[in-house]
Amino acid sequence: MVLSIRKKIAFGFILIIILTVLFLEAIIINIVRNNYYNNLEANLHNQLKVSCELYSRYFSDASLQDNVLNNVDTFWKQTNAQVQIIDTDGRVLMDSIGYMPKEDERLPDVEEALEKGKGTWTGKVTYDKNGIMAVSRTLHSNEETAGVLRFISSLRVVNEDVKAVSRLFIIIGFVVTVASVILSFFLSNTIINPLKKVTNVAARMASGDFQVRSKKVYNDEIGRLSDTLNYMADEIEKRDKLKNDFISSISHELRTPLTSIKGWAITLMEVGQENRQCAAGYEKDEQGSMQADMGNSDALNHIQDDSCVDAQNDVQDTQNDGQDDRELFETGLDIIEKECDRLTAMVEELLDFSRLVSDKLSIRKELVQLEEFVDTVGRQLAPRAAREGLHFSVEVEGELPDIVTDGNRLKQVIINVLDNAFRFTPANGKVFFNVTTSGGEVIFSIVDTGCGIPADEMPYIKEKFFKGKKSKLGNGIGLSICDEIIRLMNGSFSLYSTEGKGTKVVIRIPAVSDGEVT
Repeated sequence: MVLSIRKKIAFGFILIIILTVLFLEAIIINIVRNNYYNNLEANLHNQLKVSCELYSRYFSDASLQDNVLNNVDTFWKQTNAQVQIIDTDGRVLMDSIGYMPKEDERLPDVEEALEKGKGTWTGKVTYDKNGIMAVSRTLHSNEETAGVLRFISSLRVVNEDVKAVSRLFIIIGFVVTVASVILSFFLSNTIINPLKKVTNVAARMASGDFQVRSKKVYNDEIGRLSDTLNYMADEIEKRDKLKNDFISSISHELRTPLTSIKGWAITLMEVGQENRQCAAGYEKDEQGSMQADMGNSDALNHIQDDSCVDAQNDVQDTQNDGQDDRELFETGLDIIEKECDRLTAMVEELLDFSRLVSDKLSIRKELVQLEEFVDTVGRQLAPRAAREGLHFSVEVEGELPDIVTDGNRLKQVIINVLDNAFRFTPANGKVFFNVTTSGGEVIFSIVDTGCGIPADEMPYIKEKFFKGKKSKLGNGIGLSICDEIIRLMNGSFSLYSTEGKGTKVVIRIPAVSDGEVT
């Protein structure tokens, strides 16, 4: 049988309450019983002490046996307890109710009194099914022990009082248990009902409804669970929006070069077709003119000069048209090539992203000469900086070592960061590329004086698909790929920015000079 959480909590509460009540009842009843017994013992001892003092003061001159034979009862008559007078050998000389114990019957309290001066014993006897409490005290005559005076009280009244009090506590415990059980169901509802609501919200989210939110009732674990669930829904919605924006962006990015390629392909095809049609029409006209001129021999000499002039003009026009067509073809093919390069770069970036999300992005280690690497990057981007009116400087501090890492991946990261710096830095702005070594690390610093990144976008800047408000181009996966590449190199990728002042990217990788080259 599968129990619901409500029943588990309720049954758990009930079990704990019952065990607690039983435990407390046992302790309380035992305390009450001991208290009643202690009071009875104290009363008996007080009475016994008074009787012993009376005996010592007024009856100690005669022997104990003489006092018993003369039926002297003045010193013990004031008590309602059963009284026994016992000699030093443990023989009962007198019993107020006429009970004479057997010779082998032990009297623990008497033995204790003979040894210590007084004693107490509680137990069962044959003549009282309720049990008795016996207290004993030595009698003295001429500073010697003459015998033992023993007071015995039945426990019937005390036990009845204890039972009455116990019944009262049991009733109270039962009432407390019932009230606690009812309260436990109420308390379980205060836990289960919010949990049910959270479960229903989670089920709706699992079905795809991320607009629903969990209402926080209490500021406890379930309340924090509601906050976590709502935060998860917000993040899923945010990431879903980023994914949709990414799909829209990448579709646009792919469509633009494809449209350009297709447009130029159609243009070049039309130009080629027009040239073929013109060439075919020109040949046909030439053949018709020659046949007509040969049929009229008298006019042949007359038009020869005019035909030469027209032919020269046609050749000149054809050369001019051919020159224009070649320029058009070269321009179109150049654009097609550049757009193909753009497509290739985007496909490579998408492949890197696919490897990133599937944890298959790998590093191929090779020996990289850092000085040559930095020089290559600087010379590659210098023309672009000049073209865009940016002040681009490359600085190397100290001697750079040769390291073992993935040079292509490292270059991909540096180029990506510098590309962002160029795109977000206005004309006459500055971009600095600094490389140094410190503490066994190679440190690449890229600083620009561009527009910077808003503070509210900084926590998400390296997340997949994220595009800032100022980002018009790109697909939002470049920095996430860069961060993962540097992580695979056992390095760190840090980004600092102040809106309106610029951005600084610091990349640190281990300056490993030896290792397995793949």
